[in-house]
Parts: sequence; structure tokens; C-alpha cells
Amino acid sequence: MRQSIVKFKYKLNKNSSFFDELKLNKIKVQQSIVTFGKIARKQHLYDICLETLNKIHRKPSVPIIDCFLKVKQEIKCYINTYEYLSSKQSKEILDLIEATNLQYFTKENVAELISLKAQFLQLNNKFDEANHLYSFSIYLNDSSAKLWGAWADYLTQAFVDVTSRQLYSSRSIEAAESALIGLMNAARHTGGEAKTRKYIAKIFWLLSYDNEKRDLFNQFEAHALSSIPAQNWIQWIPQLITLILKNDDNGKYLYGLINQIIRQYPLAVYYPLRTLYFKIKQDEHADKIKQQIFSQQKQQAETQADFKETKINSSVESLVRGVVGLMHVQREMHPLLFNTIEGLIDQLLMLKCTWHQDLLKNFRHTLNYVYTFAYETNLKKKCQSLSSAKLCNKSAKPMV
Repeated sequence: MRQSIVKFKYKLNKNSSFFDELKLNKIKVQQSIVTFGKIARKQHLYDICLETLNKIHRKPSVPIIDCFLKVKQEIKCYINTYEYLSSKQSKEILDLIEATNLQYFTKENVAELISLKAQFLQLNNKFDEANHLYSFSIYLNDSSAKLWGAWADYLTQAFVDVTSRQLYSSRSIEAAESALIGLMNAARHTGGEAKTRKYIAKIFWLLSYDNEKRDLFNQFEAHALSSIPAQNWIQWIPQLITLILKNDDNGKYLYGLINQIIRQYPLAVYYPLRTLYFKIKQDEHADKIKQQIFSQQKQQAETQADFKETKINSSVESLVRGVVGLMHVQREMHPLLFNTIEGLIDQLLMLKCTWHQDLLKNFRHTLNYVYTFAYETNLKKKCQSLSSAKLCNKSAKPMV
């Protein structure tokens, strides 16, 4: 009896493991269908994508995650093929999107589907409904970089459309301000520095459309220090320095961001500042020479030239003051490091070739010149011999 009970238990364990493997294989088949449809969509094979995604419903039991991924890929296909859809087809697709039951999905999944629906409504020129859905998706999941980025793209498109129709002075900058906040939140919630680059590039692009009141700069200054970490600004230090120098009157928080970067990554800030300082000095010297030549050539318009000179000198002096102030902050924070760097740079500038090194360099140049001259002369001789041989063959008549 005991042996029969043990054998029965062993068979039950075997059957349970077999059924578990069958379930896993079913799940893997469904996942492979979704991934195949995703790859087909990325390769612009939209018909194949929709056909493969419809095969999931043939399976008896489908997990909720696979259903969500299937609906997501279908909506993305419809967004990509919107140009080829008629008005009736777009209405049918909207009805299909609204008919999806979102009760079984999580909040994050529901927010992502709502943002995709908003993108489709945006293509149908239903901007108010799309804006409402974007805001509702962020209300459901305010820690998603994709949702913030999608809403920011919608707002930047709205701002560009307004700016293309109106003049520069009458631009409504509210859409640009909200787009800037959305981009900064998207950059905050992304994983690493590489993923934040596209958002920060759009931020600097929007800041180029700032007005005289500096509304965009004030929004950027209020949210940049608290939202985006310092390590994500390392690639954009020259742009930050130019922003500070342009807005030196209203740059308190931005100076704090630069100070934070200097504390953590001092060398990343030092080299751009040093190059900018010497570039400003060279430009200042070149401007002085140009002004002297201009004053010698045209002595009649003395008042206008003096007014221009005072304007140029004041702008250059403010730039020099800003750069010198930032370099002074760096030296106060890291005195030993910057003294050693300055010493190394001075030693590198003092390095010069000795007389025998110059002699070897000249010998090498002459040798290369001789080699090239000999090669060219040989080529010319060969070409002349070939051309003369061809002429001889043509002139020679065949024997009868």
C-alpha cells in the first residue's frame, strides 16, 4: 500500500510540473505575438502588425499585461497611419478606443492609454479634448517621463502654430511656459543623463523665444535647480554660462545651479569658462582695432561712433565681470586643484621644440617632398610611354 501511495504522489507531482510548463509556454507564445507585432510596427509594416495582434484573441486565456500591450500597439499603428485614413475610419477607430474596458488595468497603464488617445485626438484637430486628456493622464501618473514629454510636445506644437500666425511681439507665451515646465518634469523623471538630452535640448530651444519680461527664463530658473540633478547638466555647461551672462540681473537661482555643478564636477565648468574668458578678451582687442580703423576712416560721424563704442564696451565689461566672478567662485571652492591646473597649463604653453627636433622635422618634410616628387615623375613617364605605344599600334598597318 505504501509503495502505491508513493507512486501516486510521484505521478501527481509530474503532472503538476507538466501543466505549469504548459502555462508558461502559453504565456511565452502570447508575449512573442506582441513583440512580433511591435517589431512589425517599427518596420512600418502596419498591416502585418494588426493581423498578428488580432491572433491573441484566439487563445483561451490572455493575461492583462498582454491585452494592454496589444491595445497600445494598435493605437500606435493608427497614429502612424493617420495620413492614409478617411474621416469615417478615424471615427470608427475613436469608437474602438473609447470602447476599451479600462477597469482591469493599473493606473499607470490607463494613463498611458489615455495619452495615446489624446495624441489621436490631436491629429483629428480636437485640441481641447486632447489637452484635457493629457492633463488627466498626468494626474493619474505624475512620475512618468513619457506622459510629461507627450504633453510638452503638444504644447510646443501649439506654441509654434500660434507663433507662425502672429508677429513676434504679440506671441502668447503661456503655452511655452507650460511646455517648459513639462519638459523639466520629463527630464527629472527619466533614468539617466543620456535620456534627458532630448528634453534639455528642447528647453534651450524654447528659451530662445523668450520675451522682454523674461517669463520663460524665470520659469526655467525656478524649476531647474529643484527638478533636474546636477549630473545631467554637464553636457550643457556652455549653454548655462551664456544664459547666466545674458541674464546677470535675474540669475540668482541659476548661479546656485552652477555652484552645485562646480562643487561636484569642477573641471567640467573650469575649461569652458577659461576658453570663454580668453575668447572675450580676444574679441575685445579685435573690436578696439576695428574701432580705431573706423574712426580714422570716418571722422565726420563722431557722436554716433562714440555712442556705439560706449554700448559695446559696457556689454563686454559685463560679460568679463560675470566670467571673472564665476572663476573666482571656482578658485574659492577648489583652490589647490585650480592652482595645479594653471601650473600645468603654463608649463604646456612654455614647451617648445629644441633645435635638433626642428631639424629632424625639416628633414622629414623634405624627405616626404622628395618621395612625392619621384612618384609623380615616374607616373608621368609611364603615362607618356603608354600613350606613345598606343600611337605606334594605331599607326602600324596590318600585313596583307
